[in-house]
Formats: sequence, structure tokens, C-alpha cells
Amino acid sequence: FQVNPKTVVRGGYGIVYIPTFGPGGTSTGAGFSVTTPMTTSLDGGLTPHHTIADPFPSQNPIQRPTGNTLGAMTAVGSAAGGQIRHVYRGYSQQWNLTLQHEPWNNWLFEAAWVANHGTGLILNSRPLNVTSDADLANYGSRLVDTVPNPFYGILTTGSLSTSTITRRQLLMPFPQYTSIGGGNCYLGNSIYHALAVKVEKRFSRGFSVLLGYTASKTIDDLQATGRPGAVAGTTIQNWNNLRGERAKSYQDLPQRLVLTTLWEVPFKPANRALKQALGGWQLNALTTLESGRPIALSAPITGGGNRPNAVAKLEQPTMDRWFNTGAFALPPSFTYGDVSRTLPDVHSDGLFNIDLSLFKTFALQERWQLQFRAEAFNLTNTPTFDTPGRALNTATLGVVTATAFTPKPREAQFALVLRF
Repeated sequence: FQVNPKTVVRGGYGIVYIPTFGPGGTSTGAGFSVTTPMTTSLDGGLTPHHTIADPFPSQNPIQRPTGNTLGAMTAVGSAAGGQIRHVYRGYSQQWNLTLQHEPWNNWLFEAAWVANHGTGLILNSRPLNVTSDADLANYGSRLVDTVPNPFYGILTTGSLSTSTITRRQLLMPFPQYTSIGGGNCYLGNSIYHALAVKVEKRFSRGFSVLLGYTASKTIDDLQATGRPGAVAGTTIQNWNNLRGERAKSYQDLPQRLVLTTLWEVPFKPANRALKQALGGWQLNALTTLESGRPIALSAPITGGGNRPNAVAKLEQPTMDRWFNTGAFALPPSFTYGDVSRTLPDVHSDGLFNIDLSLFKTFALQERWQLQFRAEAFNLTNTPTFDTPGRALNTATLGVVTATAFTPKPREAQFALVLRF
């Protein structure tokens, strides 16, 4: 909608469905499979045993997949896995509302509200043999007590063939299996809101400016694995309570500002010698400022979750104590930690980076130009410190021990470019 000749309001909404790549969004097929081991030698590699000419002799025949011939007895006593049926791919809703205004010629101001809401997003490797919250609370450490094994004598191999078995195993939804994997599922959700501001001066009179600033927040309950830009985090703590995974995203970046400037130095003396020496200079600068990344704590809990308990308020960061390490405690065994997946009010170190370049063009002839380029990356040599230690009960908890991968230490380079 054009409010006036210099002001325009834009808006949009759309839905994008998650593409599928086979069962559950994976590239692997579903079905029955077994592995036939090949014994290449019986004496440590001195003498070949099975050869390519006869890789599966009679004493080690090829093991055939049982298919569904065993019915409910398939893989009993061992681990089983497959892709759960009736999983439906999710979708992402995206919308924005943008105001653009041109106050002067070649100047553009833009402010936008940008949002994205993901529903039914992919979670990987869903386990189906999970202890219920009620059993975890009722039995606690008694889950590891041994009790008579009802499968003894029926199962003849594997860990479920012994005379006793742990109480936890018998309380599983499918106690006849050591574990069951359900493949991928579409149970994840996310929400993103941002204020995006842009100021642009188009190139004119030898000068241009482009400034972009984003203030945003991302909340989700997704895993860190395979997500570009995500910090390291814990796996899902409790598959019975995915709501407890909802927290600030591993990819959350609250604020980011990028300023790009270009200036062609207008000094153009009439004297040919001075023009060659003092004219034709171009100065470019790229400045980036970012807030810190999320921090995801972890804790070793026997028989339970993987996150600590919060017991006090966080404090201001220092290099040796980025957050109040005394604010967290190791939960009792066979319980889940109550700290959110990422800390709500603590980030790692922010980023400040300036890249500067200076160009000088010499006109040798009508078709020949020689350009001198001097470039400096991370001009101020400002380090960005890496995420502090996040594992409870370790010496490095809350301690910054390294710099981040980017930006690199200051680097300068010079070049000559011949154009013809």
C-alpha cells in the first residue's frame, strides 16, 4: 500500500511445508536387515580365511533377514528399530509487515516486523523404550535393583537371557527389547520474532551507506544436531515431557548490527602527476556487532536427565567466572534437572569486528588500469571469547578457555590488480 509518493507499506504471509526424504524425513529406507560378518583371517592377518572367491563358506553362511515371519518375536531380546507409521510432516508459517520511507533522494529507511512459527518440526532418533515419569519418581534408585527375569529360559542369548534383570527393564513399555528406536518424528516447534531496521544511502557523489540492525528472539524445543549456527547443547532430556525442552534456541542471536560504507575520495587535482598520486582513492569499511550466543549447561545424572538444577540468581560475567557456578547443583540420581535447555539471561561473549580496505586505481592507458589494494580484517584485533565451560562438576565450568572461531586475529594483505 502506497501511503504517499515516498512511503510504502508492505506485508506478506505464507506457509512452507517441510520436504520429506523417505520414511520420517530420512534418506534411509525402512525394513528388516541383518549383518553377516566376514572372517578375513584366523591368525591375525597372516593367512586369509574367507576370500572374495568364497566369502561365505558353509560354516559361515549368509544370514537372511527374517522379515515378518517371526511376527511379534522379531528381534526379541535385542535392540529393534524402525520408522513409526503415521508421522506427518510439519510446516512453517512466515509473515512480515514492513514500512519503507524515502526522506531524501537516494536515501531509504525501512523497518519491519518479521516472524516465523514452525509447527511439527523434525526431531531425530525418537526412543520408544523410555521409563515413565511416574516410575522414575516412585522407584528412583530401586530401578537398578535386580529381580527375577520372566524371560529366563525363553531368551537364550543377549543381556535379557540371564536369571535376573533390572526392575527398570521390566517397567519399560516393551521390556522384551533392550531398546527400540522409532526413527524421526514431527513433534518440534519454534517461534521467531524480529525487528529489522535498514538504512540505505544509494551510491551517489562518491558515497554509499548500508546499515542493517536486527533485534530478535527465537524459542524452540529442537535438538542442536545438524543445525547451522547452533551452539553445542544437550540431547532431549525427557521424551515424556517435550514441553520441558522449550527454551531459548541454540541458534538465538538477540542483536546484530552490520554497517557497510564506501567512499570514493573526491580529490581530483588537475595536475596529471598529482592526480596519479593523490586521486582515485577508495575507502571501504565493514563493521559487525553481535550479541553473545546461548549457553547450554549439562550435568551427569545417574539414571536420570542431563541438566542441572538452578538454586540461585546469575551474576555479572568475568573471564574466570562467566556466570555464578554456585547457582547450579547436581540433581539427585534418577531425576531430571530443572534448568532450561539454554540459560535465559546469560550469553557468551559478543562480537565486534571491523574490516577496512583502501583501494587506489592508476590509469595507465585507456584500457589499462593498475589497482593497489590494502585490506585489514579485524582491524582493531578485538578477540571474541568462546563459550565458557558448561559441564557441571568440571574444573572449567563457567571458565572461558579459548577465543571463538571468528573473528580471526588481525590480518592485513596487500595486492596489485592489473585490469585490461
